[in-house]
Amino acid sequence: MGRHTSTERSGPGPLTVVILALLALVVLGGGAWMLFGPDSEEDTAGGSSEAATATPECTDEETVAVWAAPSAASVVQEVAAALGGCATYDVTVVPSYEAVTELGEGAEPPQAWVPDHALWPDLAEGLELEPGPVLATSPVVLAGPAAYVERLGDEAGEAGVAWTDLLDAPGRTLLVGDPTQDPASMASLVTVTTLLDGAATPEQQDALLVSLAQTSLEEDALQAAAGADELLVPASEQALATTDEPDLGVLTPQGGAGALTFSWLTLGDAGEATGLLGEALEADESAELWREAGLRPASAPGEALVEGVPDDAPAEVPVEAGDTRTLLERWATVSPNSRMLVVIDVSGSMDDVVTEDGQSRFDLTMDASGYALQGLAPRTQIGLWWFSTHRGPEGEDWVEALPVRAMEQTTEGVTHREQLLSITQSLDDEHTEGNTGLHDSLYAAYQHMLEDYDPDYRNSIVLLTDGRNYDPDGGLSQEEVVARLTEERDDERPVDVVVIGMGPEMEAEPMRTIVDSVGGAFRQVEEATDIQPVLVSIIASRDAT
Repeated sequence: MGRHTSTERSGPGPLTVVILALLALVVLGGGAWMLFGPDSEEDTAGGSSEAATATPECTDEETVAVWAAPSAASVVQEVAAALGGCATYDVTVVPSYEAVTELGEGAEPPQAWVPDHALWPDLAEGLELEPGPVLATSPVVLAGPAAYVERLGDEAGEAGVAWTDLLDAPGRTLLVGDPTQDPASMASLVTVTTLLDGAATPEQQDALLVSLAQTSLEEDALQAAAGADELLVPASEQALATTDEPDLGVLTPQGGAGALTFSWLTLGDAGEATGLLGEALEADESAELWREAGLRPASAPGEALVEGVPDDAPAEVPVEAGDTRTLLERWATVSPNSRMLVVIDVSGSMDDVVTEDGQSRFDLTMDASGYALQGLAPRTQIGLWWFSTHRGPEGEDWVEALPVRAMEQTTEGVTHREQLLSITQSLDDEHTEGNTGLHDSLYAAYQHMLEDYDPDYRNSIVLLTDGRNYDPDGGLSQEEVVARLTEERDDERPVDVVVIGMGPEMEAEPMRTIVDSVGGAFRQVEEATDIQPVLVSIIASRDAT
């Protein structure tokens, strides 16, 4: 018999091995028969049965290395173990993202690879890769408590639940896993970001992505859904078919939630034994093995394996590999826990009325801050400072309103999020006075975040102002603040700095010169009404470049 090695497989029963071996001989036809069957007409015509069934003695043994995604590995291992001949099939369980990473870093490629999404081969750049047939699929749906899913379906009616409906409570209604580790989350994120392109603003997409990234599941998705009252998680049909969690309902949002697609790929100089395994995995006789593993065989997809999952799942939306690469890069950017100090200008000029209904720049800034804070993950840490001349207890140009704390940290029975939202909703124009002591305040904020730096978080400052520095009592000049920031900059303790300038009076070049000294960024909004989308985008992406 051909041999198969894997440290994670106990092996099929002997009857299964015999049956599959015989099926392989029949189905694979002449090539397999010539390799593993009788070697003479005498044997075929009725010679010794012992000679007819004997396995040829191996003279040139071949080892075939195969990488398989975890969801497909058991089937690949079982079929490989059942093949006869001189080949040893070394099937290794390798998550698809890990495979792409290792291959990109120059690892020795296997002869064959079975990833769990059609996009992974496109992300494996610079490889001599030959795409083969699709072996099996598993639609991805959204799973949640049965009563909750039923209610959502009733509210949506015949049209079904739209992805945009899930934007109303990002990070709470929908939770996903790390797309590099959870293939169902990968499929759903690729799908939703593609479907939302044009249906939601870039700011909405940014807010959704950062919320999903910073609340990403660290436990099993279906366990999380089963233990919640109102929660949706991406789940493959395979995961649902093999779970022990009861009382879960499923829904397919408009446009679908993607699918896992297991294809046979060969790399480099793949030999005949590699091709035989690919043909055996694709053959009708392997269909039942795929179904037993909770997957739909491409050779005979049949009906759904789980109640509620459609027989004909929505077709996958076309996605470019470059878009997926960008998505994963952005996920890596926003997924680290965020630790941010928000520094807001409360000088007298923030009282200027800038809307027809009488709202000032300060009003709009508070509204924007409140909106941005609502969607942040519980583990996000946020602090708040005000700045204007003589604002502090000892005449400083800044004062701490709330220290940097986790959003759900409780003080005297009140969460930090509730304290922040209370401030943004209660303050009015009486809070604004003085001049714009910007240079001293920015430098003090930078020193504070350096001294209180946390390497487990992405540390940053977001400063909002409507004018250039003006401090009648002196303070740091532009040259002095640039020199000090340049001296303080520490690449071992990177602190992102973003300054948002509001209104046409804002002089951009002096601010760009200042933030450039720490590798930061300056964003200007001509209209104060544009504060909200810009602030949400910055807090969502935390991109200081």
